[in-house]
Amino acid sequence: MNPNTRNQVMALSGLFQATQLVKQLAWEGHAERDVIEQSLRSIFIRDAENSEAIYPGGQGFGLRVLRGQLGGDPQSRDVEVTRYSATLLHLERKLARRSDLLKAIGTRVETTGELLSEHPVTHVVVVKQLADIYQHTISTLGPRVMVNGEHAHLGNEEIAAQIRALLLAGIRAAVLWRQCRGSRWRLLFGRGALMHATEKIIHSQLQ
Repeated sequence: MNPNTRNQVMALSGLFQATQLVKQLAWEGHAERDVIEQSLRSIFIRDAENSEAIYPGGQGFGLRVLRGQLGGDPQSRDVEVTRYSATLLHLERKLARRSDLLKAIGTRVETTGELLSEHPVTHVVVVKQLADIYQHTISTLGPRVMVNGEHAHLGNEEIAAQIRALLLAGIRAAVLWRQCRGSRWRLLFGRGALMHATEKIIHSQLQ
């Protein structure tokens, strides 16, 4: 994957899109179906040449979330979304050192992908399989992503499965971020360049 700023921005937008959806589901019990579908589909796209192959359509929702997180007053940024995203980036770094888990995830994602010939990616059967993959691989690494929200939503099995599946989509985005040579230092000292590229991509999508 070419480590250019555009690909880095698309990786981050995928990460922040997934974590924003997690927050919405946890607090509100619902989120836009098309955006959930876009995030979940990214899990099944492997060995892509560029970010557009993983996120066709441009991740408009995620780009807007990313713009809000990169710019403005730090105190106005969403603390929950930031925390979820930072934890997923940390988990991905640990996952990168576990070839056994990487192999298990790849095998199970491929098997789950076979369901897409009969079901949409947001179907409860597919989502449950993705959630199970997350729970039995990523979640074993620690630290766990501690999701805040309404107890009624968090206790709903279908919503809980959607949240875990989206956390797996967040890990997919974190993998792309690393492949594009994204790093903590890039986030700290390259924020201006990332913000400029984000604005440029958003503007191009509006034309």
